[in-house]
Amino acid sequence: MAYPVYEDNGGMATGQDYAASASYPGTVNADDILIAVATDEDNDSFSTPSGWTVVDSLSHSNFSVYVFYKRAVGTESGSETFTSASNAGSLVTASIFRFSGCVSSGTPYEAGANWGIQSSLTATISDITTSGNDRLAISFACQEDNTTHSGTSTYTSAADLSTDVGNDARVTLYTYQKATAGAVGSDTVTNGGVADYVCTFTMALKPVSGTDVDATLGTVTVAGYAAVVGVGGAFYLFDDYVDHLGEEIHNFSTDTIKVGLVTSTAAPTQGSVAAWGTFSPNEVSGTGYTPGGNALAGTSWNEAGGTATFDANDLTFSYNAAGPTNARYAIIYNDSDVTTPKAAIGFLDLGGTRSLQNAGLKLQWAGTGIHRIM
Repeated sequence: MAYPVYEDNGGMATGQDYAASASYPGTVNADDILIAVATDEDNDSFSTPSGWTVVDSLSHSNFSVYVFYKRAVGTESGSETFTSASNAGSLVTASIFRFSGCVSSGTPYEAGANWGIQSSLTATISDITTSGNDRLAISFACQEDNTTHSGTSTYTSAADLSTDVGNDARVTLYTYQKATAGAVGSDTVTNGGVADYVCTFTMALKPVSGTDVDATLGTVTVAGYAAVVGVGGAFYLFDDYVDHLGEEIHNFSTDTIKVGLVTSTAAPTQGSVAAWGTFSPNEVSGTGYTPGGNALAGTSWNEAGGTATFDANDLTFSYNAAGPTNARYAIIYNDSDVTTPKAAIGFLDLGGTRSLQNAGLKLQWAGTGIHRIM
């Protein structure tokens, strides 16, 4: 899965009354995410143009800023007018930025935050926390002047728009690629040595599909029932699994091994009765998810130098706008077993509730295999 990508913008439009008509970027494709930033050097509110949604807004006696987004249909061209509530003669600006590779339905961003309007030499890009992998963190630094912005250490300036019309204005877009779920960290923007009214709006754009959590699992030894922490959670073998091996329940080379997703109510432990039927009453449901889960492909059981390894290909549960929203654990079990029946092998703690409506879920096993017996 790839990160969302900042593509281009339509420049900064200005108005000296109560509206500014922002140009659309030259190319707009279906499902591109368009983000508009409108400023008013007064404290007026902005009306929301048809087809747009307000992301956030801030207002001060001398400055107001609104951020909107729109999912493109691919026919957008010309300009969009952003209108403030008063025609007091203050400078109004509007700019439209285009992003590709974002999630194809629903709200395209998460973890929105702002740093309120202040008269300051610096502005803070707020720390935000992403819930999945491959997010593009973006922040707009908006200023009631056109002095230059600089000084960031984590974020990179991707676009810088300004005007010297009226009392001047500047909007700078900063971006940062966040590979894994978690805190991005704050950053600082310096305002060219002049204390002006300034604010920031920060959010994370979600990718079109793919990994919501990469559960990269290391070696698990049966003797210690070791929990191995991965990027998204931890993997545990069931206590009963050892007995099942001795009872010849599993033939990993020929049996169908599946992974089913269950809710937090299932609450598996290593001491749970190791059978799919123990957990299936709390299985997730939703469009695109197959009851019983997905089968592992490429399963193998090999021995070398006294170490036996169970391995399989990585497994993906696909994104769907109407998919499950409450996956908490992944249960690995033997769908071919008729003795137990459907003996379970272990479970993966996903590290939190995962929604397939936000992005797909990919389970990526370590190069050393799903587990080994030494």
